[in-house]
Amino acid sequence: MGVGDYRDEDTYALIVYYKGALFLDALRGEIGEEAFREFLQSYYAEQRYGFASGAEFQQEAEQACGCDLDALFDLWVWEGGEIPGV
Repeated sequence: MGVGDYRDEDTYALIVYYKGALFLDALRGEIGEEAFREFLQSYYAEQRYGFASGAEFQQEAEQACGCDLDALFDLWVWEGGEIPGV
């Protein structure tokens, strides 16, 4: 959603900052610490000073782990749903 599409600042902060942090932790748990660090370094180097899409973010993560992350991204980013353990 665009910044102006959230109903208030609290909702924006909850979704963008808190859920974002939880998602990154879930991604790290899914692909492992080493692949996660590789992903962050690669993503930073590729996207520095530019604009990246969510699809590019997912693609970089999948390259780092050599795995398919569709289910994780569908749950947390693209479609939503009940997040286990949260």
